[in-house]
Amino acid sequence: MSEQKFVLTFNGVNDRVELSKGFPSIEKAITIEFWAKGENSLTQQTSVLEAYNAQNVRVLNIHLPWKHTADTRIFWDAGNQNGFDRIEKTVQLTDYNVWTHWAFVKDAVTGQMYIYQNGKIWHQGSGQKRSLAGIQKLVIGSFVNASCHWKGSLAEFRIWNQARTQLEIEQQMNRRLVGSERGLCLYLPLDGDANDRTIAGNNGKLYKTTWTEAELPVKLESQQQSVLSFDGKNDYISCGKGQSSDKGVRFLGLTQTMTLEAWVNLASYKGGSIFTKQYNPIEPDKPGQPSLDKAAIFYGLFVDESTKLPMFIYSTKDKRNLVLGGTTQTEIGLDRWYHLAVVVNNQQAEMFVNGKSQGAAKIEGAIAENAEADLLIGKSYAANSHFTGQLGELRIWNIPRTAAEIQANMSRRLENIEPGLVGYWLLEKGSGEIAYDSCFSDSFGMIAGATWSKSKLPIAILSRKEKFSYAGKIGDIRALDAFKPLPSEVHPSARWLANFYQSAYGLGGATKDVLMRQVLVENAGDFSKIPAKLPPKQIATAPENLTRLRLDKYSDEFFVERRLNGFNPGQLKRVENQPWHYVIRYDMSGIQKIDTHGILPKLIEARFCLEGQQLTPHSIEYTLFGETQVQIQRPGDQDWEWAKKLFRCTEFLYHETGIHLGRLHLNIDQYAMAFYRNVINNPIQKLLEPHLEIVLNMNTRGVFAILGYKDKDGKDVDGAVTFLSCVDVDNMYVLIRQELSNMTYRNGNPRSQFLPDYITNNHFDRSAATMWRIITDYVSRFFANRAGIQTYWSEIVGMSEDLSANTILKKELGILDIKTMQDLQDLCVYVIYNSTFYHSWVNNKQFEDGGDVDYVTMSAWKDTDPLLAARHAKQILSMQNLTAVRCNLIMDVGPTELKDAIWKQRAQIEPGLPLDKLMMSISI
Repeated sequence: MSEQKFVLTFNGVNDRVELSKGFPSIEKAITIEFWAKGENSLTQQTSVLEAYNAQNVRVLNIHLPWKHTADTRIFWDAGNQNGFDRIEKTVQLTDYNVWTHWAFVKDAVTGQMYIYQNGKIWHQGSGQKRSLAGIQKLVIGSFVNASCHWKGSLAEFRIWNQARTQLEIEQQMNRRLVGSERGLCLYLPLDGDANDRTIAGNNGKLYKTTWTEAELPVKLESQQQSVLSFDGKNDYISCGKGQSSDKGVRFLGLTQTMTLEAWVNLASYKGGSIFTKQYNPIEPDKPGQPSLDKAAIFYGLFVDESTKLPMFIYSTKDKRNLVLGGTTQTEIGLDRWYHLAVVVNNQQAEMFVNGKSQGAAKIEGAIAENAEADLLIGKSYAANSHFTGQLGELRIWNIPRTAAEIQANMSRRLENIEPGLVGYWLLEKGSGEIAYDSCFSDSFGMIAGATWSKSKLPIAILSRKEKFSYAGKIGDIRALDAFKPLPSEVHPSARWLANFYQSAYGLGGATKDVLMRQVLVENAGDFSKIPAKLPPKQIATAPENLTRLRLDKYSDEFFVERRLNGFNPGQLKRVENQPWHYVIRYDMSGIQKIDTHGILPKLIEARFCLEGQQLTPHSIEYTLFGETQVQIQRPGDQDWEWAKKLFRCTEFLYHETGIHLGRLHLNIDQYAMAFYRNVINNPIQKLLEPHLEIVLNMNTRGVFAILGYKDKDGKDVDGAVTFLSCVDVDNMYVLIRQELSNMTYRNGNPRSQFLPDYITNNHFDRSAATMWRIITDYVSRFFANRAGIQTYWSEIVGMSEDLSANTILKKELGILDIKTMQDLQDLCVYVIYNSTFYHSWVNNKQFEDGGDVDYVTMSAWKDTDPLLAARHAKQILSMQNLTAVRCNLIMDVGPTELKDAIWKQRAQIEPGLPLDKLMMSISI
């Protein structure tokens, strides 16, 4: 039985619905959608909707239908006081006289107008660019002047300030909405009243319409979502002490102001702990410091077992475990979702239930310092305190949220990582043992016992395109918006987190408590299981690297070998009619400025001669920034060793920016974005996702740590690469764009990098050719069954549109569209090759060369640089960390047929790249 018990019925004579407010947010785009069962004949002239502006000029109109001169048509009009754009199509009675979902869309920026019928394009037009500003009065069921009445029934009436895509319309046409969906301006379910379910409160006034019992041909219901279930016995989440800011301040160590929010579905009143900040009772005291107050709960939110009311618990320096509730007492029922919130500010705690204030109570003194205490979700350390039921959408803020902010955002996923958000656990992933924190604090929780389940959580479900929204302008580098919560689809796996925190402490700023947290969860809180010596916060010394072990590292022979097989392979180009045969050229002339202590060539070219089956250096030519003189150094010259080092340093900079970040991370990022935004059911999801699993996470979270950023005052804040080099973040992007603008899957075969001559110690070409062939065969076998791929080809069309619209590819190279099945197959080979072999080579060889600052630095520096020692230490640590994370080795977790093929060809792949360094995806 459908949940749509009533629909709104119009008699076609004298009834209508008038809305109480206009639509000021609609200007560039609109979508109007509804379920309708029309009862007008083909001879009638009707309007199911019309809207005027303040000057009483028509700005919107939908004829459903309208008797034209020779036929009957559906008209869709949308514009402004200067006129409206129109698309129209001849209609048959069977098009509208049964329950049908209609969607009318206009994008004034692109000029596209659409009419969708049951989720499919029914008609469309282009060149329609009149804006939509000024929608003031809107009437449903007739013209604004109460003529041309429409006859039939309506349900699920929605207006958006977005041009909804076909996929978005299809995904939500058969679902009830919450009312807080992004871009939703009006939501009238029309199932017994005409009240608007959005925060706008744009309720309809009914004129002579009637309610009719009806059942739509599809079941409209709230969609089940993943939540976390707790059994009340031993289930909980341990977030440990959480993470720290760059200044060493614990994000979750809150004492003066805070807001705690949670969606709660109680199955029993026993226990009831939701948030608890408390020391583990068996945690040992620190020598020479006061004993820890193990009994104190410094702050927490729970539902009281006896009163059935939500409560805030806190401890001060002098008083322990004080409990406050609201002055309005709203009991929390069982087996029903409630939004609970508590706001602490100005020595008061104010409780909220479903967005409504329950009143405030005074706090007796400041909350005690608690930075080193644990944050628990679903229990406290007291006996019988475990939560029973389901939890979802948990948030902690270090600021007091207003009542309006709580009400506006409680039924929606947060659009942005807003100021003050220090903990955000979506709990929607549906699998795994990690409760990932989707904001910048990364205070992830280890799930102990709690299980994933499905429930009708009253939170608006975001479409894939809403979750994976682009940052940046069209024509610039576009990637996942780093200021939006990280979607659960790309949360890191437990395997990656464990590997990252155990192998890359310095880069992640990992602390002892992160490791303690893992040990405690695995051993039921037993501190005796913690090793006597835990790794320090950062690695004090790095292990030896390749060049430190090579006594010949400054030899010409080793210089040639690293150009063939080092961290930046495939750069040698054959030349003719010169005394030399190969060159590597780095053009840095697009850079506008460098650090005053840095030394960088505008252009540098290393030349090599072919002698039998070996390359030998011929010369290095360069021109430094700030100089015009062209310098040439040859083997045996006084400055030959200096020229080689200058070349190595310049290559290191280009490797890290143009190749590692540009050609690999941000290049694959654009394919990953298009994939995650569109591919849901297509079988290529099984093929591609294992090779894309961490790249968006890594790029989004790592962009600040690696490249740096501009603060609110426009001042550069260095990341690792900008600190290590003499180039700022703006000029880094010059090099990244320079490389990325040449990247397309259509010319992705690595043979363009291969040398035409056989060189004895050229391991890269053999390895790359072998891996390309293996991956091509692997993908070809997958594409042998094309029926499933073709069935969901609309997802590939969406992927193609995103790739085409968001690339910075040079015009002469075309666009990144996917026209055919062969295009898609070529794209998959390209993405998998770069995500696996090429990134594994480039990333894992960084420490081989870059781990020795005597051999190479990421820019040459003058001896007067006051930060030289700090840069050297940072380089060693960063390069070691970037090489250490190896969480998803192909030979460990890869598909069997891929592992088998690689194993059989290992003699060709090694010694270029050892198999134990071959990753499934771009993991760091």
